[in-house]
Amino acid sequence: MVLFNSLHDERTNMYPKQNVKRPCILSCASFLAVAGTILMFFAPWIYNITTNFVLSLTTKPTFDLWRKNPMPLYLEFYIFNWTNPTDIYNPDIKPHFEEIGPFVFEETKEKVNITWNDNNTITFNHLRYWYFDESRSCANLSTKVTTINSVAVFAAAVVEDWIYVLRKGFDISISALSTKVEKVTTVGELLFYGYEDALINLAHKMPQMKALRIPNYDKFGWFYERNGSSLFDGTFNMDISGSSFGNTRQWNYKDYMPYYEGECNKVRGSAGEFYSANRQRDKIGFFSPDICRYVPLDYEQDVNIDGTRGYKYILGDSFLDNGTKVPENKCYCGDYCTPYGALNISACRYNAPGFVSQPHFYGADPYYLDKITGLHPSKDKHEMFMVLEPSTGIPLHVEARLQLNILIKPIRSVSLFEGIPTFHFPVIWFEQKARIPSSLHFLLKILLHMQLILRCIGAIMVIIGIPWLICLLYKPFLKKMHWKSQNQTLSISDASTKDSAKPLMKLKHTKETHLR
Repeated sequence: MVLFNSLHDERTNMYPKQNVKRPCILSCASFLAVAGTILMFFAPWIYNITTNFVLSLTTKPTFDLWRKNPMPLYLEFYIFNWTNPTDIYNPDIKPHFEEIGPFVFEETKEKVNITWNDNNTITFNHLRYWYFDESRSCANLSTKVTTINSVAVFAAAVVEDWIYVLRKGFDISISALSTKVEKVTTVGELLFYGYEDALINLAHKMPQMKALRIPNYDKFGWFYERNGSSLFDGTFNMDISGSSFGNTRQWNYKDYMPYYEGECNKVRGSAGEFYSANRQRDKIGFFSPDICRYVPLDYEQDVNIDGTRGYKYILGDSFLDNGTKVPENKCYCGDYCTPYGALNISACRYNAPGFVSQPHFYGADPYYLDKITGLHPSKDKHEMFMVLEPSTGIPLHVEARLQLNILIKPIRSVSLFEGIPTFHFPVIWFEQKARIPSSLHFLLKILLHMQLILRCIGAIMVIIGIPWLICLLYKPFLKKMHWKSQNQTLSISDASTKDSAKPLMKLKHTKETHLR
């Protein structure tokens, strides 16, 4: 009985201690098993929701990164110094150039005049400031350079189609002003400060010039009055989410441009910061307000950027061809189609004979370099490219490079330009590099590996939860079986004790009878 009572006490005292803890532990084990299973099977769905959340301008972190550039940008200018302008009328001597640079400016870029629209778009302007960084530059902005007299060239291009009397009157005017074909100025004046020119004042007084609606500038410089302006780049309208996230809907409140015909006049492509997700190895494109057109880039190869796979896109046939290889590009030519490699942007710039190419005419037809000397194209130094992470469309590495050229050619009845050769004069080229910051790259890697991370976490939770759950559910059964086994043993022991006691009692009774 003592043994039975001790077992009974052990059984009754065993469960009250676990009645409180056991449900909590059982709930934890169940949660691990169920949550782990959900993470494993719903990882793609969770990834898609997270990606759509991140790739939307309605998300505050994404909006803040878009509104103001999170990292410093540097714009580098290289100037072509014309070393033999006095030989321009000599057909046996080619124009020679020497590159001077870089002249580095730190750029700050911010979106202003932001308006949220009901059609899932946003309207905004770019506000840019450039600050000269002499420590990163080859020289200061007072450096003298000799370049083409751009004001005279632009004016001559305008009067080319005038009647003889007007052209001759213009010729007499520029001769009286002692205008030369070359212009000696400083780098600062050529870029941002601007320089005065008597031809500018003359143009403002001519009715024919006023009809062209040329900006009423008092100076000429390639970036004159652009520093600190929020209007120069125009007004953009962009999609803020969905499959077209980051695409330009309108520019200056229109979805077309008056500069080209057919498909070439459509406003399309990325606004520059975002590209649609799930990229293919084909092409991408962005809209450039500087040249008033869509800029396509062709896929070249897969690359690795700090451990992340990216697609590299370059300026190829889709942009550089003028209709020979890509027939649909012919509408960009206007009245003058040049050989492969230089694009006519004169319609975008008040009919001034401007052309863009890659620096040093890299990738262009030999026609351009055959006319001049001193340029040395290099893939590493002069190729424009962009690397995107294909799943999200986020830019990983960008090196934007373009060169500005002016078409020089003889103009009838304008003595300053009679007898000069026809060639594309390289003026300046710029370079801007950008690479995803390490902090954002780390977050991007987490996003890209989210499905694997979720599946691994889910598997660990299941591996811990299910055995724990089985143990919790099976342990009481084992204890119950163990108690039953002990109880049966006790019963058998009691029965054996009773059976062994009976003969003794009988023997005792027999002895008593015999004694009597």
